[in-house]
Amino acid sequence: MKLHPIKHDLKTVLWCGPGALATITGLPTSYIMATLRHVTGRKTVKGVYPSELRKAGELLGFRFFEVDTGYRGPRRSLARWTAENSHLLKAGAVVFNVSHHYVTVSGRMFNDNWTKTPVPLKKAPRRRAKVRGAWHVVPVPGFVPAPLPVPPPALQPSGPNYRAKAQRLARAHGIDVTVGDPSPDCIGVWPPPALDHDGKDRHEGDHYVYDWAEALGRVEDYVKDLTNRLPYDIVTA
Repeated sequence: MKLHPIKHDLKTVLWCGPGALATITGLPTSYIMATLRHVTGRKTVKGVYPSELRKAGELLGFRFFEVDTGYRGPRRSLARWTAENSHLLKAGAVVFNVSHHYVTVSGRMFNDNWTKTPVPLKKAPRRRAKVRGAWHVVPVPGFVPAPLPVPPPALQPSGPNYRAKAQRLARAHGIDVTVGDPSPDCIGVWPPPALDHDGKDRHEGDHYVYDWAEALGRVEDYVKDLTNRLPYDIVTA
C-alpha cells in the first residue's frame, strides 16, 4: 500500500492524527479535519484517541485492525518492531502510536506530520521511540469517498504581516518570541517577566505554535493579561 504525501491545505498546525489519515487516504487535510470534527463532535481537533482515528478511517474507506504489540512485556522501539514484523508492512500500512505520537509505515517507507512526505524507514525520525500501539490498515474494496464536507478555506493574509505585528507587539511589552527552536518551523511565545513571576501564564505548557497568525494571537493574549493586571499592581501612597 502506497503512502501519499500529506496535502495540508489549512493554515493551521498539522497534528499527527490527521497527518496519519492524510498519508493513508491521499485526501487533503481540510477533508480529514471535517471528518474528525464529525466523529469527535469537537470544533477544534488536535490530539485524537485511537478509537476516533479508527472511526474516521472507516468513514474514509479504511479499516483499522489492532495489532498485538506485546505491550505486557518490555516495549520495543519502532526500529526493532518494524524489523521483526516486516511481513505486516509488506501486506499494507501500519499506523503506530509511539510515545503519544502517530506515525505511518508501509513497506520500507515512513511518513508523519513532521516529514509530510514519505521517506525511507531507515532515515525516519523517532525510530528509537517505543511502540505503544499499532493498527494494520486495510482499504475497503470499491469505496468512493463522499464530496468534500466543506470547501477549502480561503488563504489567510501572508505570513510576514502577522510576523511583523507579532514581533512589534512582543518588543513593546517584553514578550519573548523565538523562531526555529526546537524545530525550524516552530515559533515559541513566552510571557513577559511580570506575568511569569506572578504565575499568570495562561499558555503554560503550550508555548509553541507553527504559524505567525497563531503566534500573534498568543502575543495579544499576553498583552491583554498585562493590561488587566495593572490596576492591581499600582501601589498608592
